[in-house]
Amino acid sequence: MDSTGVTTEAVDVRAIRATVDRALRPLARPARPDMVELEQQLREHVELLLPAAEAAAEELWHGSVQWYECRAQLDRIRLDVARDLGDSPLSAHVQVRHLARDCAALLTYAEGER
Repeated sequence: MDSTGVTTEAVDVRAIRATVDRALRPLARPARPDMVELEQQLREHVELLLPAAEAAAEELWHGSVQWYECRAQLDRIRLDVARDLGDSPLSAHVQVRHLARDCAALLTYAEGER
């Protein structure tokens, strides 16, 4: 267990990166049904990674520029997770890409890069 209270064994960085890479792969015509499984995996990854990012934000000096930027990023990620896929293939594709980028950003906290 690290200083954030998150066990590093619980975070399979390789699996998360593989999901992110799959989600960011360019698609000629994304099919919405194909996005449902990918979106669910990304949501689970975000939920797994958020506690470490939240803990890292709490360690920053509250009121600093870095703290505000971190809080803004985490708040935006929480908004992204709250959105659904929408009705069209394009909205599903955009939502999955947002979640993939969110996972990639959160991995930096899990890996201690921040």
